[in-house]
Amino acid sequence: MIRKKPRVTVIGTGALGGALIDFFHQCDHYQLLSIWNSSHGILFDETGAEKTIQSSLPNTDDQVGDVIFLAVPDDAITPIANSLASNGLNWTNKSVVHCSGNLSSDALKALSDVDCTTASMHPIQTFKRGDKADRFEGIFINLEGNSEVIKFLDDLVKKMVANSVVLTKYQKSILHIAAVFSSNYLVALMHQTEKILNRAELNEGISLLEQLINQTLQNVLDKGTVEALTGPISRGDVNSVQKHLELIEGDPSSKKLYKMMGRIAIEITAQRKEVQPEKLQQLRDLLNDK
Repeated sequence: MIRKKPRVTVIGTGALGGALIDFFHQCDHYQLLSIWNSSHGILFDETGAEKTIQSSLPNTDDQVGDVIFLAVPDDAITPIANSLASNGLNWTNKSVVHCSGNLSSDALKALSDVDCTTASMHPIQTFKRGDKADRFEGIFINLEGNSEVIKFLDDLVKKMVANSVVLTKYQKSILHIAAVFSSNYLVALMHQTEKILNRAELNEGISLLEQLINQTLQNVLDKGTVEALTGPISRGDVNSVQKHLELIEGDPSSKKLYKMMGRIAIEITAQRKEVQPEKLQQLRDLLNDK
């Protein structure tokens, strides 16, 4: 059972860990008991006074809180869980939560085997070092794992002024793929766009497209992807697509990406039933992988 004012431990002091630590420092509903990274730990008493421990993980019961958050890289989660489970601490009535988007609470099995309750909590947001607690405001945070821990985390998310969504293990994995497409691969797409501009010595770069990018994203959020699509394919403009392909003939990576994204745009356009089927077929013929 988690007490009314839980003591909290954070393991990992990177971008996300730093934001979590800032939140727990600020929120008087929790007592931040300890933080740990690869070089040392810091214990806090009730007055906030600090004591440095020369260890990367807690070794005694008084060094670990009621709820422990692992804000570490994915490949470190299970090894840390294994180390914690085998260090002789009493894990009854404690909970461990990892913050990976890709892994489920199963990554903490070693701890659940020693009577610790486990869950995962993943903020759907990008973080960089130096981010503070306000980085959580307004975002969605997905929760998965033990139902009692999820109740605690749901209340925590509310105090972050964020929104919780409880997922199955499968849904969590799919959402992470979607997050990669919408964030990481969006950056990759913008990088390819910059390369196209640079080859034409358009030195202003991506800033030339800033308003277009912002408005397009807003259109997607307001109208959905089907209604947000504009451009030559949405109009059935075969000649424009043909010209584009000719202009990037000497740029294989851009041509391949243009064709792949174009085929998706054709399927979106087909749903709107505004372009004649023969035009859509001409576009498919142009954009197939031949």
